[in-house]
Amino acid sequence: MTRSARAIATCLLAACLTASPAIAQDQLYSADIQIDWENGKIVAAIKLNIQAAGLRLPAGRSQAENAIEARRVQLVRPAILEIGFDSWRTIEACIVDQTISPEDVERFLQGGRKRAAWLSPDFRQLVITYEYNLNDLTALFIRHSTPMGIDRAQVFTPTRDYSGLLIYVQGEFPVRGEHETGRLVPSLFPRIYDENMVLLMERNYIQPAALQRWGSVGWVSHLDSPLVEQRVGQDPLRIMAYGIFGTRRSDIILSAADALKILGSDHNRGLIQEGRILLVYDQPD
Repeated sequence: MTRSARAIATCLLAACLTASPAIAQDQLYSADIQIDWENGKIVAAIKLNIQAAGLRLPAGRSQAENAIEARRVQLVRPAILEIGFDSWRTIEACIVDQTISPEDVERFLQGGRKRAAWLSPDFRQLVITYEYNLNDLTALFIRHSTPMGIDRAQVFTPTRDYSGLLIYVQGEFPVRGEHETGRLVPSLFPRIYDENMVLLMERNYIQPAALQRWGSVGWVSHLDSPLVEQRVGQDPLRIMAYGIFGTRRSDIILSAADALKILGSDHNRGLIQEGRILLVYDQPD
């Protein structure tokens, strides 16, 4: 790690651990951060203990709201830094290796939208919810202007054109290179390989406009979701994952036969470039 990278990591750690100088942070504030992969949102519910802060209602309501807003970025930052970027890095790791700048992440954190504010039934806490768009985070990593070409299959396999790629990754699958099974862990940019570890999809294969619109892949936990037809149409190629891969277990492996059904058609290879890929996965607990 370079000296500058160490400095960035040190600054990040210091920022994440900063607490209120007068009262420990967890005595006044708490934050519940949920990553909604299916709808592409990050929802943060931030609470302030009004009583412990010494504020009195109703005059103290606006002070409490201002106090939460002042702490919002600090409280949300740790959860954002832990989001998976790919199968081996988090957002924090991407800052450390200089894939992205800390300033870009801070601008994203500042951009959360206030959705609601309410008092708890006992009037002791004020709760404010904020919402962030995952695609805004994805957009920070788009560096290409045109997608990389995807090679046609060298082996002929009968196939036809489909409306999208629907990949089932629910349950446990063999982890490539390990003698165990595991579940897929969501990330912003999962990669897809065939069983011979030939790369089929990564973020540079996808049109920048598609990445900004809906990310590299879509996520659903059940097939009743309207997102299925929106993302992969009415006649998708349905694929059962062959395995998973990566330190964070965020990459997907397909069988060679299924991979050839994609690579053997110009239209189907175009589905990758359009980001018409939907993963049916197990939502994290």
